[in-house]
Amino acid sequence: DGDRIVIQKLSGRTGGGDLEVSGVAYLKGFALKKFYLDAGLRNVGVNVSKEFPVNFSGNLLYTGTLDAQTLTGDIKINHAFYREPIEWQSWLLKGKIQERPRAEIGSLEKINLNIKVTGSDNIVINNNMARASLSLDLVLRGTVANPLIFGRAETKTGIVYFRNNEFKILSATADFADPKRINPILNILSETTISNYDIRMNLNGQIEHFDMTLSST
Repeated sequence: DGDRIVIQKLSGRTGGGDLEVSGVAYLKGFALKKFYLDAGLRNVGVNVSKEFPVNFSGNLLYTGTLDAQTLTGDIKINHAFYREPIEWQSWLLKGKIQERPRAEIGSLEKINLNIKVTGSDNIVINNNMARASLSLDLVLRGTVANPLIFGRAETKTGIVYFRNNEFKILSATADFADPKRINPILNILSETTISNYDIRMNLNGQIEHFDMTLSST
């Protein structure tokens, strides 16, 4: 249509769910000047890792030029299940800042992110560290190559494992606020009963350095 290409409607299936796309691209001669693509997603399944399947719905808006692009939108987690065992040593290494050489970062990985991610008691953790259902209220920022998370994940019910004992979760939160890396601040309050002693455990701090207190009656 003159100096623009219009996608009125493009529909398909991805990850077992439905995808609908509409948008417009503006041209300057035969070159792409700028574009706007709006995608609606419903019940799309992805595997974040082998033991972390996620199903979600939402809307994403992909805009920009050949030099800079932005991906914004809202994603609602329909259900997710995290089964991967957590080894503290490998988790500490993942938490450290890792910069990739510039030559390795492709154009798509430079896309800026601003995506709100929510979920209500439908993200289940069941591994060697805990068994619980989480609620999420997060914002995904940064870039595709170096994503950052801001917001909170929390649960009020479930079990956390410590030294071969099960502790009932009274409250647990993970607050994401680090502007340089994904490094949540944990605050977990739990209790258990061992040999007629009621024991309460309070753990707070970051993954690399946290304080734990135990009290009993």
